[in-house]
Amino acid sequence: MATRRTLRELAALVACSQTRGDGPAAATRAGGWRALFAAAFEEGVAGLLLQRLERAGAEVPAAVREEAARRLALDRLAARRLAAACREVLGRLGEAGLRAVVLKGPPLEERLYGGPGLRPMSDVDLLVRPDDLTRAGEVLTALGCRALQPIADGAPADGHDLAFGHPNGALLEIHYRASSGPGTEIPAGDLVGRAVRQRLAGGGTAWVPVPEDELIYLAVHAARHRFRRLGWLCDLDRLLGAGIGLDWPVVGARARGWGVDRALAATFELLRRRLGREVPQARGIGLPRDLRLRAAVALTAPARDDRRYRSAQTLLAAKTWGVLVEQTYLALLPGRPVEGLRYWRWALRRSARSLPGVLRRRRGR
Repeated sequence: MATRRTLRELAALVACSQTRGDGPAAATRAGGWRALFAAAFEEGVAGLLLQRLERAGAEVPAAVREEAARRLALDRLAARRLAAACREVLGRLGEAGLRAVVLKGPPLEERLYGGPGLRPMSDVDLLVRPDDLTRAGEVLTALGCRALQPIADGAPADGHDLAFGHPNGALLEIHYRASSGPGTEIPAGDLVGRAVRQRLAGGGTAWVPVPEDELIYLAVHAARHRFRRLGWLCDLDRLLGAGIGLDWPVVGARARGWGVDRALAATFELLRRRLGREVPQARGIGLPRDLRLRAAVALTAPARDDRRYRSAQTLLAAKTWGVLVEQTYLALLPGRPVEGLRYWRWALRRSARSLPGVLRRRRGR
């Protein structure tokens, strides 16, 4: 895991990938080129980093540059495979009369990054209305996609979204909620209903969220996962820098209506701190600016790497501390404190039950 200093320098360099920053000099302060690129791949911004350094004429060591280029070539191949699967599945769903909205994925990469390889992807997330979940699963099954978890009556037996393996090896997930969890819940209905079409580079079109919905979704997704990847903030940085005419009063009203305004406010604060992206328009749309929000933002600092701990005792302490921080952070996001407290109690009980199994698996490695 990268040091905090390396992550700070990486963020400074990635923020330069558009127009800001002080150039590649930060790379020499980040603990070495290999450490910098290792962190960049872990944070999902290696393509942006290499692009920035090449444009600035930085003398990246040949061995480091070649290794990064090889890994990025594999990322581009994976992106093309995902894009092909996405186009095929969207076409079949459209023929069946179903509207499936692509969350992030190839359309976002084409629109905000200009092509494959700058934004790594591990799967394609498709959002459908809850009533369309069963039919969407049937369409994918007829296409030859393999369900990756038990399905009962067209719905996931374990309560999660439907995951399928495409014949070309791509992973596809069908969501019936854009986001879930206290303070991060975004229902599918309105977002799907307002979606617009985007023409894809490889042919065909995709349904994507309108800009206001996409901004909220990307922000809530990053907040829900405690901003673990710098790449998620880069998505928002590029969206805000794309010159799209966002209707900010609509953004505020929708965030409050969904109860995700605290998560949105936390994201804007992290954008300012980590990428230097100021969002002055957000000040007048009624987002929270209270003690609970400041506490949540404080808990997003990078955690210690529990892989350093060898004995069961220190590993248990590290895991317990990590769970406490994670669940306390999530409990601060709901608008009503009582809702957050209920979630915190439930999540800690669930985590306590799972810790023994986690420790057994770690010790068996």
